[in-house]
Amino acid sequence: MGTRHSSLSRRVVVTVCASAALLTAAVAASATRAGDAASLQIAFATQVTFGEPPIGTFQATAPLCVSGTTTDAVVRRTATETVVDRTFTCADGSGHFTLRLRVLNADLSATWRARAGDGLFANIRGHGRGQGAVTSDGENDVNFGSVNL
Repeated sequence: MGTRHSSLSRRVVVTVCASAALLTAAVAASATRAGDAASLQIAFATQVTFGEPPIGTFQATAPLCVSGTTTDAVVRRTATETVVDRTFTCADGSGHFTLRLRVLNADLSATWRARAGDGLFANIRGHGRGQGAVTSDGENDVNFGSVNL
């Protein structure tokens, strides 16, 4: 069990480091395309605590709000995949948006698609990919992709 815990700890540390690198790269990418009316590259990282419902916090790059909270609603769970509607509530009051995540249970890799929004995110469209890592009380993940607002 010590080896399994040690391996899991290393995986969490690697995921957190990768999250920081992806967020940095996405900030640079979104800054260079800020004036472009086409899709904008984004990145966001979430820290989710399991419970009923699972809740968490997030940090993101423009054009999304920079931080806020999340609430998950499990849509479907099978032996191989978990589908979740994750609602992001912006701390700055600019709005909410919901992404549907399809997570492969074996490795916590995911794809996501924008489903709905309000406020600044009323017309959100977009999609992307992500990777999660289990923590002692939940999950940390990093996601990237593109959106139109």
